[in-house]
This record gives sequence, C-alpha cells and structure tokens, in this order.
Amino acid sequence: MRRRITLFTVVVLVVLGCTGWWYSPTQVLKRRCNRFFDVISFSEKAKPETRRLQVLKLGDFLERNVTLAAKDLPEEISSPAPRDEIQAVFAIVCDACRFVTLTQRKIEFIGIDGESASVQATVKVSVGHPEGERGFNGTQRLMLSWHRATSDWCLTAASWERIGP
Repeated sequence: MRRRITLFTVVVLVVLGCTGWWYSPTQVLKRRCNRFFDVISFSEKAKPETRRLQVLKLGDFLERNVTLAAKDLPEEISSPAPRDEIQAVFAIVCDACRFVTLTQRKIEFIGIDGESASVQATVKVSVGHPEGERGFNGTQRLMLSWHRATSDWCLTAASWERIGP
C-alpha cells in the first residue's frame, strides 16, 4: 500500500511539474513568439485566401499601436504604427511577394517584468520579392516587447537589425 501511495505521489508531482513548466510565462511567451513568426511567414504554395487569413490573424498579436524601429523601415510607415496600418502593409507584402519565411529561429533571451516582457531572437529571413533579393534577407536580430493583455501577450514594440547573410 505504501508503495502505491509513493508511486501515486511521484506521478502527481511529475504531472504538476510539467504543467507548471508548460504554463510558465516564459514558455507561454516562447510559444506566442513562434506562433507570431508562423503568422508572418507563408510559402509560395499558400493560396491568396490563406494569406488574407494570416493578415487577420496578425491583428491578434498586435497591441493597438506598435512602435517599430529598423534601419530599413520604409518612411511611409509611421512609428508608432496603428494595428490596422501594420495589417495593411502585411497585406501588401502578401500580395507582392511569392513567399516570406522565418527559419533558424532562436530565442536568445526572455525577460519578464510583471505585465511586460522583452524577447530577443535571431531568425533567418527570406523574402521572395519580384524585384529580387532585398536588403532585409538574411539573419536578423529581433527585439520584441510584449504586454500581457487580458487573454494573451500582445506586441507593443519591434525592432530589428541585419546581423548576417
């Protein structure tokens, strides 16, 4: 009997430990970042309807206004940019480009301070633009600032710089 109780206690502790880890803010934010990267990526095979759906999904990740900072940020884009403006620019990208991929994703750092968090990640960006390779293709360092909203984390600021080919 004592052996069964010990075994049951160990199983319960393992389940509670795994559940606590899975729902820890750090792990939730890692999964949120990876889903964000998935939403802003699409392949050549993606249908126009799928791309439009991704534009709508992008809004779920963005705060009402998002501060953007990059050397290659087009001057037409204001900062902070309203959510609908970012979605409109992404819709143009979806129509104009054959593909956008973010591969070799690596979350370097996650810092959480109450309801705010900052994430530093590196990703390899490839954009199939009709005019050929653009300056933003290559390895980029991203700094993402998030705010915990009522239901999930929302992006409040994003900056990036190219750090490699």
